[in-house]
Amino acid sequence: MKTLFFIALLWACALPASSQIKIMQGQYTSGDGKYTVNIFQTENGLSVEEPNKKTSYTLVSGDTYKYTSQYGEYRITLTDNKSAKMYKTTAPDRFTKFSFSGAMSDAPTEKEFINYKEVAKKYQDSMRINPKDAQMYSFCAAAAMARATFNSDGYEEYAKKLILSLKQIMINKTKCPCEVAIPQRLWEAVY
Repeated sequence: MKTLFFIALLWACALPASSQIKIMQGQYTSGDGKYTVNIFQTENGLSVEEPNKKTSYTLVSGDTYKYTSQYGEYRITLTDNKSAKMYKTTAPDRFTKFSFSGAMSDAPTEKEFINYKEVAKKYQDSMRINPKDAQMYSFCAAAAMARATFNSDGYEEYAKKLILSLKQIMINKTKCPCEVAIPQRLWEAVY
C-alpha cells in the first residue's frame, strides 16, 4: 500500500502544473481608458493586436509571457482571466494594467492607424511651412495621432482637451481647423 501511495505521489508531482491562467480572449483596455488592444491565447503563448502591429508573446513560466524587440524585452503577466500587467523587464514596477472590456475592439484598425498617422505627418509638415500657425497645427497633429492609436473613448477624452486649447488661440471658434483629425460634431460639443 505504501508503495502504491508513493508511486501515485510521484506521478502527481510529474504532471505539469495546471494552474496556468487561461485569459478571456478579446478586447483589453488600459487602466486610463485610452488604449485598447486585443489579446488572444495561442498555442505557444499570447497574441497582442495593436492598431499598428501584432505581437506574439511566448510563455516564460507560470502566467508570464515575453516578447523581445530591438528596444528591449517586454512582458505580460496575467493576474486573472480578465486582467494583465504589461511592462518592460528593465522596469517591472512601472506596468500598465489592462482589463477585459469586451469581445469586439473599437481600437483603430491597421488601415485607420496608417491613415491618421499620415494625417498627423501632414499637420507636422504644415507646422514647418506655416510657422505662424505652428501651435494650431501641433494640436491637429496630436489629435490625428490620438485618433490613430487610442480607442474611441480615449480619443474623445484627449481630443476634448485639445479642442479647449485650440479654442483659446483661435479667432473663429465655430469652425474646427482640422476636421480630418477632429470631427466638427466633437468640436461643437466642447465649450
